[in-house]
This record gives sequence, structure tokens and C-alpha cells, in this order.
Amino acid sequence: RGEMRDMLRSRITGRHGIKTTSLLEPLLEASRRPDDAFEILIEVAEAHPEMKALLLKAANSATRRGYQRIRDVRPALVRIGVLAAARLMLEAAHREDPTTFGHAA
Repeated sequence: RGEMRDMLRSRITGRHGIKTTSLLEPLLEASRRPDDAFEILIEVAEAHPEMKALLLKAANSATRRGYQRIRDVRPALVRIGVLAAARLMLEAAHREDPTTFGHAA
């Protein structure tokens, strides 16, 4: 867990010298460790309020909304699904810093 928190706080330079956001590495780590992906995504969302808001908005959207409004990350991930949540979070991280994937803005 300490290692994941360090990743969440740091800015990392990839092997090609491309700067990544503090979100990219843990999100990619979730894809490499599917058994831990749920917990990793929770840690990312709790460390980054914009990601938490994104997940809550998706979980409470008209297409996914249940009888009760979701106010916490864990049930939001259950409702959305890990793969859909990871995709949303990666897209948001890319929008935040397009150079993350080597593309100019």
C-alpha cells in the first residue's frame, strides 16, 4: 500500500522520456494486476477528488442509476464495473495531460 501511495503522489518519467501524470502509473498498475484492480482504483479515486467525482457522476447517471444515490467510491465501482471505471479514469487522466500518451495537445 505504501508503494501505491508513493506512485499516486509522484510524477514519473517513462522510458521514452514522456512525462506521465500522477494518475497514469497506478491506473496502468491496475491493468497489470487484475486481482488488485478494484482496490487500486479505490485508492486512486480517494487520492484524487476529480476522479472520485467522475466515478460518482457515472454511477448516478441516468443509464446506471438505481433506487439509491451513491455517495461513496466502493459502491460506485460496483455499479459501474472495474473495467468501465478504469476506462473512464484513464480517459480523464489523458484529458488532464495529453502528453501522457505522447500526443500533443
